[in-house]
Amino acid sequence: MPTETTKSLESWLWDAACSIRGAKDAPKFKDYILPLVFTKRLCDVFDDEINRIAREVGSRAKAFMARILDPEPGMECYDPTCGSAGLIIKLEAFLEEKMKAKVRGLSSPQAQGKGGLENPPSFARLKLYGQEFTATTWAMANMNMIIHDMEGKIEIGDTFIAWREEDKYSRIVPVEEIARNDYNISPSRYIHTGAADEYRPLAEIIEELEALEDEAKETDAVLKGILAKLTA
Repeated sequence: MPTETTKSLESWLWDAACSIRGAKDAPKFKDYILPLVFTKRLCDVFDDEINRIAREVGSRAKAFMARILDPEPGMECYDPTCGSAGLIIKLEAFLEEKMKAKVRGLSSPQAQGKGGLENPPSFARLKLYGQEFTATTWAMANMNMIIHDMEGKIEIGDTFIAWREEDKYSRIVPVEEIARNDYNISPSRYIHTGAADEYRPLAEIIEELEALEDEAKETDAVLKGILAKLTA
């Protein structure tokens, strides 16, 4: 039950808000209330989704991280301070749940005519990587990976003491290069994880295209001969 002190505090806060906002007609309050209602509804939906994932993967904090990262099949996932590998295991579990949801969608009557569960989608599992500097925790991480039947590579080491460059993952960046990037320290500016572009001589490409064109002409001639025999 609200006390007199609570009522006084509410009145004081309301008067302060009105003083800051200024006088408003009653119809104008919808300009404040509707956005708040909309935001509250979005927050409730997001919170329900996090709770649902937490029930599946066993941790609300890791469920939140998994939902934010939203892994896709075949992605590389790396946790530099993986502990017992909880987060990367949750990522794999989240992906499996997401793919199962797609299969459940295919089991609907509308999808049955398009293949349904007779042709469920296959997906590439995540490439899981982690690092832990405490030997006992590192051992637990590897055991966790085995228990959950997940493939990955957990390294034992301390990045701060034994740091090294690793292609596509880390490199030493000189201050001059950072300055040329307007001191933007986004990793994507300095570490390129994509496959290297393959450059081929133009003459080689033209020669290959001409060979394909000749092959297409020969195939076309054979097909026309077969068609002529069938229609004779």
